[in-house]
Amino acid sequence: MSRTSRATGFGLLLVIIGLACVGSCRLYQRRYLSSDIKPTLKAAMDPAATEADVMAYIRDARLQVRTEKDAEVLQNFQTCVQLAEDASLCKPDDKR
Repeated sequence: MSRTSRATGFGLLLVIIGLACVGSCRLYQRRYLSSDIKPTLKAAMDPAATEADVMAYIRDARLQVRTEKDAEVLQNFQTCVQLAEDASLCKPDDKR
């Protein structure tokens, strides 16, 4: 093999490795929940957490978003919290 064909083969190998790394990073961004946000959301779902605690956990979680999946899960969690708050406001008083 000549020197130029080795250099070309090596360059092609580097390009393939680079593309594989970019592809795996994009896959991670779309599919996986980062380890930073998991404990915060678990704490927010604790039955003993007050409404103020949940709002504080949501603020913390916004700062911990690292992947597209993190943003999606946080948005869904915020929607659930908002629906629960709306449902609690719509409950009729049972004081008769």
